[in-house]
Amino acid sequence: MNRSRQAQDWRLIIVVGLGMVVVFGAVLAAVRDAKAIPAWSRKYNADCSLCHYPVVPRLNSFGHQFRRAGYRTPDEFNKDQDVTKVGDFLAVRLRGRFDYQNKEGQIERTDFTLNDATFFYAGALSKHFSGFVEAEIESDGEVELLGQLQGVLGTSDRYVSFRVGQMHTLVRVGFGGFDRPSGISTNPLFTSTLTRAGTINGANFALNLDQKGLEVAYVQGRGRLLAQVLNGVDQDGSGTAQKIDIDADKDFQVAYEHILDDIASGFTLFY
Repeated sequence: MNRSRQAQDWRLIIVVGLGMVVVFGAVLAAVRDAKAIPAWSRKYNADCSLCHYPVVPRLNSFGHQFRRAGYRTPDEFNKDQDVTKVGDFLAVRLRGRFDYQNKEGQIERTDFTLNDATFFYAGALSKHFSGFVEAEIESDGEVELLGQLQGVLGTSDRYVSFRVGQMHTLVRVGFGGFDRPSGISTNPLFTSTLTRAGTINGANFALNLDQKGLEVAYVQGRGRLLAQVLNGVDQDGSGTAQKIDIDADKDFQVAYEHILDDIASGFTLFY
């Protein structure tokens, strides 16, 4: 009787699993037919591989150059932008997880968790200005906000840019290991605390933490020289967790990054 019940349970699990695969495939097909694809892919009517390699979210050389030019292609330099097409700027991301546990001697458990919902509004707003806003709503209701204004002055081969706001500094926007991870986790080197308690006013410094600050950069070809003035590391290590800046001393960073090939192999030197 017990074996018969177990066999029925497994058949039910297989049927439900196959049903989920079919439904998920149908949803994906419908989404593709409706062209519900990332905003910039819609804007340029291009496949994601135009900017990404080998998989999303890692960028190739064109994608990196598009990002650091304020989300504009070489042909769009010094040209007006049509900001009335909201679909060219707006995107939404949902991330969830489904857990199934069936251990001997324990109660069978299933659990679905919506990890977060993220809203993006970004792109070139005029001849020389661009914006980027990322609002991530966690499962506990906490909202993480990333927002910056960027200016670009020059030509596609040689220009000066600035960024101001709360932003990624080097990790997830750089090269030579500083780019976005193509797996499910970030390199532990970037998420680990690199300072011991008490060395910097008791602050815990890690490379992957976003900072409020200002960046000025000079771009020529595939090279970029940049300088940043950052908010200053607080006790949480981010410089953005406290409404009142408890660290009056600002952080300064200079870096040079260079792209070596079309798949964005490269290096980053920073101090």
